[in-house]
Amino acid sequence: MSLKHSLQTLAGSCLLSFSSVLFATPVNVNLATSYEIAESLHVEQRLAERISIHCQYVTCRNAKDLLDITGINKIMLKQIEKDLIFNIMDRGTGYSDDC
Repeated sequence: MSLKHSLQTLAGSCLLSFSSVLFATPVNVNLATSYEIAESLHVEQRLAERISIHCQYVTCRNAKDLLDITGINKIMLKQIEKDLIFNIMDRGTGYSDDC
């Protein structure tokens, strides 16, 4: 593999990572299902499940509360922080009250 190809691949994967962060939607991690978390934050389902379970047992009040979860470090937290909602009265966007 040439250096040019390697750089193009790296640039492409960075662009994909950046674009998924751009299109994330706010989500209340204390109320959302793991599927809603995964879809809203563009994270893997397994990580979304860990977030959901953690926030069911510990009411998360700020982004730093998520650092206790395996798979979340300061870099990832900084990427998703703006789309995290913790107020239990605010469900965020993308939720339906339909029965």
